[in-house]
Amino acid sequence: MVSPHECQQCSFQWFTIPMILSSFWLLGHGDHCQVNGADLPPAAAQAAPGDRSLLPATSASAEKESALARPQRPAHSRHVPLMLDLSDAAVEKRLMDDVTYLASDELEGRGVRTKGLELASEHIAASFRNSGLVSDWYSGGPFHEFRLFSSSPRGVVQVSEILQTGKETPLKLEKGRDYTSLSSGAQGKFSLPVVFVGYGITAKDIGYDDYAEVDVQGKAVLVLRHEPQRQDANSRFNGVENSPHAYIVTKVKNAITHGAAAIILCTDHAERLVPPEEGKPASTDTDPADALLQQEMSTASQGQSLPVIHLRRTVVETFFQNVLHENLTELESRIDQHLKPESRELPGLTWNGEVTVSRPHRKLRNVVASLEGEGEKAEQTIIVGAHYDHLGRDSWGSLGAVENDDIHNGADDNASGTAVVMEVARQLAARAKPLRHRVLFITFSAEELGLIGSSRYVQDPLFPLNQTMVMLNLDMVGRLREGKLTIYGLETGDRWNTLISSSIAAVPDGNEFRLALRSGGYGPSDHASFFEKGIPVLHFFTGFHPQYHRPTDVASLINPQGMRQIASLVTEMVVRLGNDDVTIQRRTSRSEDDLLADEDFDARDLNSPPPVRLGIRVTTEKGLEGVTVRSIVPESLAARNGIRVGDIILKVDDQAVKSALDIRALLQKNSTAPSWKVGLKRGDVDAEVIVKQAP
Repeated sequence: MVSPHECQQCSFQWFTIPMILSSFWLLGHGDHCQVNGADLPPAAAQAAPGDRSLLPATSASAEKESALARPQRPAHSRHVPLMLDLSDAAVEKRLMDDVTYLASDELEGRGVRTKGLELASEHIAASFRNSGLVSDWYSGGPFHEFRLFSSSPRGVVQVSEILQTGKETPLKLEKGRDYTSLSSGAQGKFSLPVVFVGYGITAKDIGYDDYAEVDVQGKAVLVLRHEPQRQDANSRFNGVENSPHAYIVTKVKNAITHGAAAIILCTDHAERLVPPEEGKPASTDTDPADALLQQEMSTASQGQSLPVIHLRRTVVETFFQNVLHENLTELESRIDQHLKPESRELPGLTWNGEVTVSRPHRKLRNVVASLEGEGEKAEQTIIVGAHYDHLGRDSWGSLGAVENDDIHNGADDNASGTAVVMEVARQLAARAKPLRHRVLFITFSAEELGLIGSSRYVQDPLFPLNQTMVMLNLDMVGRLREGKLTIYGLETGDRWNTLISSSIAAVPDGNEFRLALRSGGYGPSDHASFFEKGIPVLHFFTGFHPQYHRPTDVASLINPQGMRQIASLVTEMVVRLGNDDVTIQRRTSRSEDDLLADEDFDARDLNSPPPVRLGIRVTTEKGLEGVTVRSIVPESLAARNGIRVGDIILKVDDQAVKSALDIRALLQKNSTAPSWKVGLKRGDVDAEVIVKQAP
């Protein structure tokens, strides 16, 4: 389920979401904010929306991509019922097997930048195929692919080489093999002399300053990661724990303060001494000191931008020996022993590089398969869906005190919903007689980034939305407690009550449910994307818990009996919908109020400052407090600061709001403030978001 917040039902305090813009945009092998030694600060694990979000392709690129990947209708074979053991024990075992695999460490928390997300999609696709579903809609496969681009162009140190006086040819460095680009600076070429500044620390309180005896103005500095005496419990820094000086962002700020023009980071020798249980290599390298960081740093916390790369230690050791005729490890040992800097010029050494600008992207995919209907209404479609992505490692959305690449396994959020979708597919495929309508099963990617997978589907649906009857969404359904099941969306269709009550009466153990029915169709999960298009929706949810968005959301805490009961209920509901026992008509009775970025531009004095806009469209619901966020303008204040579709905004700076006009008035009243405090409800949880004006 989207975004961090605290659960008051679990006796937590309100959670303030600072959405710090000085975060790392995570790239590469996974959602890692730390590589052996954790020299990235805890704040860096919460990437700001502007830095961490990947956005859908622009309309032009999306249209081109859609045209290339437009699904073709496959030839369908006659329905053959799936042979399936429907005993309680067998169903619960299948559900737990799926949850256990999806929430395993092997899948790395299914973050959008992990290999585990791809493995999860393959597992779901195999389950759909094994159930006999039609799963070849997209170029012969089940994957609805889409591209996600970074929110803005990124500068990258694309060309890098080390030139040494007396050498005929420079040492050319290959990006990704020899170094990674963490920050860029202005576009263009540079050529800088290099100065070694030890750990790049200025700690006047303990009399240690790596910059005291060297001039780095306008030069590149070679900086060791972490800090001296890492293995010494009596270290004057902070014993064996990191002090603020160990963090990369602190080193970058200090280099800028001393006038450095660029930074080369090198992992310290002590990284090799970190026990495996305390740190994991960032890659498959056997030498942890030679592994490369995979993050890109935001420039917001630095005050200015400059090129920063992380260079393999083996490369640094080579030119260090060639230029100074010294062993780098021995030099580090002297610093540890005497706690005195060993900074010095690297005579005759020049770093040449070039910064280019690009807009990185990744390709993600929803997993889609269908159980075809039979008869004149077979083209009408029922959708059953759940998101299968989660937070990965040390992710921006974590509510836990995470370190050392902690995996957010996401057993309840949302391996549980994904497993129930696969089980519903099996049980429907096992029916002897086909339904009158098609059932389309979709597991969505990038939900945790803001419902992106489901948004892309409704933009480019496999079947026309006007033939889509309803959408049933399952998100966090693995922790049924005392039978309490919350179902959202009651007012989005005219006969949901009838369907729910008749289905409850028909399923075994139906009387054990304690239903909490909610009216709205918006919310922080994928059903909101379909409701936005006018499709009746239901959203199933068993509630928040202390493990939500933490590494402790693991499979051992899942309630398989409760999942079985929910799977049975959803299956029964789909059967009744699929046989027209109950038909749901769309409801459109809602008031709407727009709050888009600069929407009334022409009406105001062009010489006056522009009005403050959050960049959201909101609706008001009769009988409900506040306003519900319906859509968000990309790159707006709302998008950059963590407001999400489905949030109910209750207050701005502790003043209650009942309409878009109230929000505008309060923002304009304090238009010069650096930030505003927005009180909102996200699902059943109260939260506060600090909206900052500065990007």
